[in-house]
Amino acid sequence: MDTLKDAPQTLDMATIVRCSPDIFYSEIAEEIVLLNVKTGVYHSVDAIGGEIWRALASAQPIEAVCDAMIEAYPRHPDMVRDDTLEFIIELADRDLLVIGETR
Repeated sequence: MDTLKDAPQTLDMATIVRCSPDIFYSEIAEEIVLLNVKTGVYHSVDAIGGEIWRALASAQPIEAVCDAMIEAYPRHPDMVRDDTLEFIIELADRDLLVIGETR
């Protein structure tokens, strides 16, 4: 799978990612609303996106985030990994993540 080739920065499964400290968020019903305090732009994510967002609260490799989601949704691991990667790339593209160094 080569989903990370389209990422805004060079990412691989060992890249450390975490939520940006410039983002405030609140859980409302089944979704999370994110506010980028630098830009004033709001974003919302559904329940599963919220699970990924919470997993990104502590800095960890992309692979660990994908593995956590696969553990939570084991029925279709390849699809879960692809969807998780796509969501991480989207968050990075919107400057909602801090991208670290690879291990």
